[in-house]
Amino acid sequence: MKSPVLDLQPSTGSAEANPILHPMVSLIVADFSCPHIRELLADAIAPILWLDGDSCPITVVSQELERYRKSGAAIQSLHWVSHGKPGRLLVDGVVIDQQDLLRTREQLARWKVETISLWACEFGAQISALALWEEFTGAAVYCSSEVLGRQHDGESTWTLTNSKGVSSPALPINPNKQHSWLHQLGASTDPAPIQPTGSISIAFSEPVIPKAGSIRIYKTSDNSLIDSIDITSSRVMENVATKTTVSDYQYNMVALLQNDLVPSIAAAIGASETSKSNKDWALEISNNWIMTAEGNTYGLTSTGPVADDWYLYYATNPDYTPGSSDGTLNGGVNDRTVNFTPIQGLSKITIQPLAPLEEGENYNIEIDASAFAYAQGGSFPGVADHTSLVFSTVDMTAPSLTSASPSEDSIDVGISPIITLQFSEPVVAGGGKITIRDRKTNRVISEINSSDATMTTINEATVVINPSARLNYSTSYGIEIDSLAFQDASGNFFTGTSNTGTALDFTTQSPDIYSGAYYENQPTASVVAAVNGSYLPTKLRFKSGHNTTTRDGYFQFGRVEDSRIEVILTEAGAAAKSPSNDYERGSNSFLYVIEEQLESGAWADWAAFEMKVLDWGDAVVVSSATGFGKKNADRITNFDPTANNKIHIDLTSFPGALDKLKVAKNSKMFNKTAKSDADFIYNRQTGFLCYNENGNKPGLGDGGIFATFEDKPKIGLESFQFI
Repeated sequence: MKSPVLDLQPSTGSAEANPILHPMVSLIVADFSCPHIRELLADAIAPILWLDGDSCPITVVSQELERYRKSGAAIQSLHWVSHGKPGRLLVDGVVIDQQDLLRTREQLARWKVETISLWACEFGAQISALALWEEFTGAAVYCSSEVLGRQHDGESTWTLTNSKGVSSPALPINPNKQHSWLHQLGASTDPAPIQPTGSISIAFSEPVIPKAGSIRIYKTSDNSLIDSIDITSSRVMENVATKTTVSDYQYNMVALLQNDLVPSIAAAIGASETSKSNKDWALEISNNWIMTAEGNTYGLTSTGPVADDWYLYYATNPDYTPGSSDGTLNGGVNDRTVNFTPIQGLSKITIQPLAPLEEGENYNIEIDASAFAYAQGGSFPGVADHTSLVFSTVDMTAPSLTSASPSEDSIDVGISPIITLQFSEPVVAGGGKITIRDRKTNRVISEINSSDATMTTINEATVVINPSARLNYSTSYGIEIDSLAFQDASGNFFTGTSNTGTALDFTTQSPDIYSGAYYENQPTASVVAAVNGSYLPTKLRFKSGHNTTTRDGYFQFGRVEDSRIEVILTEAGAAAKSPSNDYERGSNSFLYVIEEQLESGAWADWAAFEMKVLDWGDAVVVSSATGFGKKNADRITNFDPTANNKIHIDLTSFPGALDKLKVAKNSKMFNKTAKSDADFIYNRQTGFLCYNENGNKPGLGDGGIFATFEDKPKIGLESFQFI
């Protein structure tokens, strides 16, 4: 008689890739460790890449597909053959789940195959795993939520479909051999991960009788022993089996406490305790149940008095005399705990770990060969490897938000922020929304679907969101994340944020209002040049002479006297143009124009504000920049070159100045006893900054002083900014 085995396929072996012989459109990748799979694919009509657990299966497949492409034989149809569970593929004891897909998403994107057929039992029962395969590979992915191979009724099932219900390409093997194959591509431990506090069920392909030995649980990641359970322990729960106490009895029998045994037997067969008399229960047990004690199995026979109000009495075959080594029974002493099992044996047992297991972990089970005997005879081989009986626990922990940018209650945030969310574990889009809301008006500024790849990028545990909406200055906003927006590989959704206190609130930066001497007294050309030189933010807000508070937007400068607007800078980031008019005369008035964004988000008509732009003939008290007017000398105070203060030089007024800057060390130039070809000369003794328009003449030629530094700082080429 062929010895039955546990109804869980073993997984050991090594991989060996078939060499490329000729261009093929199909490739089979399969688990080498399973002899049944090797039998199934023995006459395959497509190349086979054999996989083992020594290397990452996805990486091995990626390398093989690249090898085919380089040979000019790109694979179009990939067939994966291995054992499976819902959402998981098993290769030589290695479990490939959604976490593995997230880690290898870049490799999967390079597969470049048209179809992927996952010939693995029940894989399609977890829809989220199928969705990841489709998203990361871009292929049409086929799988089944049912058991593949030989069914219990003798029929053979080999049907795969994709998410649209379309059937897969056929497995490229002999169809007669495929349908005569006697095995399944699945594992018989509970197909779904168990709760960390849950029990573990183990099914047998043939009924067994519990005897003596242990069942051990190991954590796969480090092979550490988690629990060892004696087969006679109450933590081993046999389906339709029970335990009771046996005592010796004077009539050369064992006495079984009726109140312990009968309720359990009645529950196992679905009967009430009162449905049979004491004698009938005694006959039920002796006819249909066997007793296991201390590793030995005993049949029960009723002779003499079979029952009374307290005990059921049996002779055993062989004799069981726990109270005496010489066969003499001593009533009421040396009680023993024994097991009762149906004569036909057990097809399933359930074990309960002593302590809760870790969430989201993989485990495996060992079983002593002495722990069971087959009910119909034959030796139970036990399970000594760590790949035949594997299971996992549910990841019950939802991803949490560990950091965000902008962070909670942050201030001075730019008006075009990139939102970055950092989670505690890798996540995928769940289909919910991310909303940016104006906290003052409660108006929705932007609403982004988490699955919109044009605005949301997900890389492992990092989510980057690029909203298209323009925000206002000095405004409080909240980032609200739906509870369905992001989930981990186990389907646990991030709890999200709301608009009632848990949202990520932030406040945008205040606009720079230049109402002091810096810009009200500087020539307009200098303002425009400074903007082009990145000395201002990309959007400006000025305080006008009418004391009107403006909003952010685009801006222009122009002349007032002839009602003509000359566009100098039209949009943030656009190239500034030098003004065509002399904007340095203090008598000129100019028009500042801004397009205003209303509360509704729309952009209003242009609004105009008059501004006076004066020459810097008077003292300049701001140290962060200087003017370059030639008609009047500017007095500069608090200029600090170590603080990156700059002197603005307009190259349209001083062409070539960049290459001919010179710092004078004495006053000879000013006494006209020397000459220089430099455009600019600085005398640190006096603090004069001069321009030299004719280097052929002694002194400053036609030039003169255009700025005086009262603090006489030490300046050089690095203190100048040429615009």
